[in-house]
Amino acid sequence: MDKKSSVHLMYFAYFREMTGLSEEDLTIEKGENGRTLFYRVVEKYGIKAQISHFRLAVNEEFVSFDQELRVGDQVAFIPPVAGG
Repeated sequence: MDKKSSVHLMYFAYFREMTGLSEEDLTIEKGENGRTLFYRVVEKYGIKAQISHFRLAVNEEFVSFDQELRVGDQVAFIPPVAGG
């Protein structure tokens, strides 16, 4: 994979279970945002997940799914956390 045009995805909980991976690099298109990447991953692995149930972290900060991604970004889809 060409790391010059990719982001580094880290998978946790449900996404890790469904992909069988803890991380991977995926090529992004110019202007791609977190929302389009989420749906690409869901489609690629046949994951049944609603975007409203997750938060997007880019470079360890929570951001909007509409944020444009940049080459080299570290991206994670963070599942809901049970508290109490």
